[in-house]
This record gives sequence, structure tokens and C-alpha cells, in this order.
Amino acid sequence: MLALRRSFHAQPLAALAAVAALSLSRLTAASPAGLVAAYEFDESSGKSAIDVSDLANAGTLNDTAVRTSSGKFGGALVFDGSGAMVSVPDAPSLDLSSAMTLEAWICPAHVAPGWANMVLANDAYYLEAISPNAAPAAGGTFAATPFSGSTPLPVNAWSHLATTYDGTTLRLFVNGAQVASRPQTGLIQGTSLPLTIGGDTVQGQQFFAGRIDEVRVHDRALSAAEIAQDMATSVDPALRDTGGDGVLDSVDDCRFVANGAQTNSDDFPAGDACQCGDADADGRANASDVGAQRNALAGTAAGASAEGSRRCSVAAPGASCDVVDVAVLRRAMAALPPGIAQACPAQFGP
Repeated sequence: MLALRRSFHAQPLAALAAVAALSLSRLTAASPAGLVAAYEFDESSGKSAIDVSDLANAGTLNDTAVRTSSGKFGGALVFDGSGAMVSVPDAPSLDLSSAMTLEAWICPAHVAPGWANMVLANDAYYLEAISPNAAPAAGGTFAATPFSGSTPLPVNAWSHLATTYDGTTLRLFVNGAQVASRPQTGLIQGTSLPLTIGGDTVQGQQFFAGRIDEVRVHDRALSAAEIAQDMATSVDPALRDTGGDGVLDSVDDCRFVANGAQTNSDDFPAGDACQCGDADADGRANASDVGAQRNALAGTAAGASAEGSRRCSVAAPGASCDVVDVAVLRRAMAALPPGIAQACPAQFGP
């Protein structure tokens, strides 16, 4: 049983390193409390799985893990059940000690008695899609035996799976409802081995078949209400349903506090607070601008027009886009401080 700052203009390497350190500190401070790793699997290509928690716990897909656009929120990964997995190098932030929450949206291709890993840290802690009774299970080396639910997950349908441990009780949730719990004590043991998603690097087995999306690892026990909130949102704040209507749509664009210091430089009714960060210059700041910013920073696409470049900077007037701007825009999409209106300067003229 188991960020580097890159603007639209070349900058000296020393300056890049300095800004990277500053940016990472800002991003880390902005992460939700206790979130130590989060994967949306929305990358369009390549073998990297970006850690959206901004703690730099990036993962690597092996050759048999396949990307799909048919995720719960955006993209997802398809696992073949015979070797596909994501491996995340061990890091201090992943060595949980007294509490945890593990979460993922999963869509099994088939379900049968056995073991199928969702999130595994060399058995120090784990969340299983399938166990010997075919139902989900959870546990760790702090527990003498794993514990499981009683009902297998449906095949070819999305289910949200979560487990929490607070030092006194181990709980299992399916689609936000607690389906199992038991008293449990003990510290979570550390490990020097990778965190894996969808399989096991140690035993080379217990592989999951199906799709996995929106994986989160926390170093604290979330409440049932917090788990329900995570169920309804992507791990990327830029894709959150800020309108609260259950749909990611134009209603979610730029729901920011007005900034009286800013003028309205054109006929866009929301004002310039909603255009600061508008990297694609379509007249509003929304999730597509995060993608344009990322492309521009990575140098993989033009990312922004000349007008978009002028609007792209959120943190300073006239500056080029950098990772701080991406972070502020993403948090603004989630209606979290500081938000664009508070951070964006009055950089547009009357």
C-alpha cells in the first residue's frame, strides 16, 4: 500500500533576479492560507504542471500523461491507468506535519476494487480514488490503516474528492459531503520522495485511469464550507465565478472597487480601473488578460498589442508587465485585496 520577471524589453540579469525575488515574496504572501500546492493543468503544451499556489512546487508530466481541454475547469490531464502520472520534487512546504487537506476533481474511466492514487507523498499522506472496496480512501503513515467511504465513485462523471486531518480526526468528503470520519492522532511524517499525482514512483503501481483536474494540497484542515467553496472554483483565481451565478462569463469581468483617483479616458463605462491590466486591449480586464500577460512574459507569443502593453502594467505607471502584474490581476479576479483599483495607478489621461 501504499517568478522570474521578464518584461517586453530586455533587462539586465541582476535586475531580473532581484525582481524575481520580490515577485515571489509578493505572490507567496498572497496565496490562500495554508495552500502549499495547486495544479489547474491548463498549460497548452509541454511537460510542466505549474503550481498555482505560487510556492514553486511545479510538477512534471511523464510521457504517458496526456493533456485535454475537457477538464472540470478548463484543461485537465488524462491518465492511462498503467504508468501516467505527475511527479513533484520534495520540498519543505510539502512536508506536512500536524494537519492537511488534499483535494481534486476526478473523472474515473473505470472503477474496480484495488488502489488508484490521486495524491500520494510516499504514504506519508495520500488520497485514493479507489480502494479495496472500490470506494475512495485516505490516510497516511500517521494512521495504522487507511480508511475509506462505502460507495464507489461514478464512472465517466466528475466527482470532487477531499480528505482533511486536523490532529484529532481524519475525514473524507465526496462532492462536499462528509462520507466517512474516524478519530485519529499523530504527526504526519516527512519524506524525501516526490509528491505524485495519479500514480506511485516508489512501487510503480496503483495508477489511476481517467481525468484529474484542480488538485490542491493544504497544510491545514479546511472546513466543510471551505471545501464547498473550492469545489465551485478553479485553483486559478483568474477563473473564479465572482458573479456567483455558477457560470464563468462576462459578468465576472472586472468586479473591482472604483478608484476615485483614476479618470475615465474613453467611453468604456466601467472606467479605467477596469482597463488597467487589459493586456489584450479589448476594453476590459478579465481571465484572457492573464493568458496574454503570461505569454508576453514567457516570450511564447506577442501577448499584447502596443495599446495592450500600455494597459498591461498594474503596479506602476508606464512600466512593462511583470509577474507582479499577473499576481495582482489574478487576485483581482478573485475579489481579493489589493485588487486592481487599489493597486493600479491613475495612468490614463482624461
